Amino acid sequence: DVAGLLRLLGRSQGELRSEVKYQLARSELRQSAIPHLIGALPDRSVSKDVAELLVGHGVIEARDSLVSALEKWPQPTRLEALWSLSNEMAEKKMLSA
Repeated sequence: DVAGLLRLLGRSQGELRSEVKYQLARSELRQSAIPHLIGALPDRSVSKDVAELLVGHGVIEARDSLVSALEKWPQPTRLEALWSLSNEMAEKKMLSA
């Protein structure tokens, strides 16, 4: 399940971490993964990977849920989450240019 994969993502490295990210990116998990990914975004152990997955899934698909979560989080958490997402979006844009 998605929650279990996210827990494993936070505890894994190298090839296992890549495999977990691959599993989370699968199209059949895409919609069900979005709320879990948003919930995990403030976790520093996975924030970069989670941001990458959210951008890969399409932040637009996650927009409403993401805005709702950001409104509920304290400011430091909100800023860290936005920083992770903006860095990932900028990196993706640079790679596609």
